[in-house]
Amino acid sequence: MVERKVSARKRGRYRARVWSVGMVASLWALSAFGADYVVTTTADFLDNTDNQCSLREAIQEANDGPDTDCAGSPSNGDDTITFSVSGTIVLGSTLPDIADAGTAGKLTIDGSGQTITISGNNSVLVMRVNSGADLTLRNLSIAEGSADFGGGIRNDGTLTIMSATLSGNVAGDFIALVGGGGGIFNAGWASVINSTFSDNKGVRGAGILNVGTLTIINSTFSGNNAPTTGGGIRNEGTLTLKNTIVANSPSGGNCSGTITDGGGNLSWPDATCPGINQDPTLGPLENNGGPTQTHALLAGSAAIDAVTDCTDTSGNTISTDQRGISRPQPAGGQCDAGAYEFRRIEDDTGDRACSDGSDNDSDGRTDCADPDCATSVRCAAPMPATGWGRKVLLVTLLAALGIHALSLRLAARQQG
Repeated sequence: MVERKVSARKRGRYRARVWSVGMVASLWALSAFGADYVVTTTADFLDNTDNQCSLREAIQEANDGPDTDCAGSPSNGDDTITFSVSGTIVLGSTLPDIADAGTAGKLTIDGSGQTITISGNNSVLVMRVNSGADLTLRNLSIAEGSADFGGGIRNDGTLTIMSATLSGNVAGDFIALVGGGGGIFNAGWASVINSTFSDNKGVRGAGILNVGTLTIINSTFSGNNAPTTGGGIRNEGTLTLKNTIVANSPSGGNCSGTITDGGGNLSWPDATCPGINQDPTLGPLENNGGPTQTHALLAGSAAIDAVTDCTDTSGNTISTDQRGISRPQPAGGQCDAGAYEFRRIEDDTGDRACSDGSDNDSDGRTDCADPDCATSVRCAAPMPATGWGRKVLLVTLLAALGIHALSLRLAARQQG
């Protein structure tokens, strides 16, 4: 046997190579775990010198693109983007396409804890989900997007929308009558849960134009307008609709195309969608509590307690509404159709939530001005909430009765 001696210099080079390979592998493994990015500004820019993280920069890093001044590094794992600010992000151009999950990982954009609206400024498509990409949107609003197909969102991949509002988006050429999908154009796989589509416009499918596979659960469509067909929803693919309100489409009808009825649906005033044909009695799109605007169910709504199966199509319980209010109300009862669960915040047990002067659900309205108090006995026949108020009322009534009795005695004496 011949022994070979390795010089110290060669041994050093070998160790350096091993260290370098190990370091690269470690860095790759770290990036594959994914990252959490926090958006710190509502400005829309790519600027690596301002120590701010914009939504555009965060998506670029989540796509495993060039590094920015967002905290963290570009990632090819599953990522989450959250916000430390509230407000409207007005886009100058469409946000970066959501990249293939096979190379960039899945992405969640979550507006929880803030009030976030992403606006296309009536000039650009807001978001595009590429084929192979996987995007989840939660607790935010997509508004004022504009494109030929999908004013708010164009999906060619996998899209999940939870507790979001899409409003004021426009899609299509209204002269040539081509295009559509004001809120969403779906050519991939999409699920919509506890969300609101309001005042969107599209040549067809003003709320959603579906040519892929789509499931809609406990959502509300109102005031969506299509000059051809499908004011609320146009289906040209596979669609299941469950526990959803589609109502008040100015033109195009509420629904068009073949739609699988998952139960618990309501269509008004036309009966073009599966489900019952009764008035949901919706309030305007406004702040009813929670991070996004919703259409409240008003007193007498046919959507109240209309749902016997408060689950998604896989049997998972839908335990809250779009605002985060627990379902059903009251506990143990039946859920409401749509994205909004009507809260009976006062009943005959003496609860005074509708006359305590407090904003109990943080929607900016107190007592009888809150739609949830519409059925309250106190609002139907208001009475003072405090003990002193009740005493004043009682004294007033007794005084009135006393005066009436005295007048009767005087009249009797004059007759005598």
